[in-house]
Amino acid sequence: MSTFSPVVLRQVVSAQTAREIGDALRGVVSDRGTAAAAAVPGFTISGKTGTAQKVNPKGGYEQGKYVVSFSGYLPSDRPEFVGLVVLDDAHTSKPELNYGGLVAGPIFSHIAEKAARYLDLEPHEELGKPVTQGRVALTNPARR
Repeated sequence: MSTFSPVVLRQVVSAQTAREIGDALRGVVSDRGTAAAAAVPGFTISGKTGTAQKVNPKGGYEQGKYVVSFSGYLPSDRPEFVGLVVLDDAHTSKPELNYGGLVAGPIFSHIAEKAARYLDLEPHEELGKPVTQGRVALTNPARR
């Protein structure tokens, strides 16, 4: 495992934009997100899934062949671990479920959990405690 110290060159996005992107990336690993399987008990994870159909060299795309990925970091508020899992043409028991969050997400979770132990990171969430408060942003008003 390698460790790198950050070198700040310049601010590339506003603080508000960074917060909004961070919120969206946390949502990916929430119980309602596309990568809930990437969760690590006791930690807030932020991440992004990827699913791409493979190109056929003769033109078009290969049927049923995908590159899937999950990249994430933990803890979300002060990252200590960053990881990327990429699977090229993963063979799953159900090809229709060959998505980054479902295939690469659980692998990330396994690696990140071991990395958190190795880095001696303290879990900061009570395990199994349901979220009872928070903010929700609505993009479309409710229809009545």
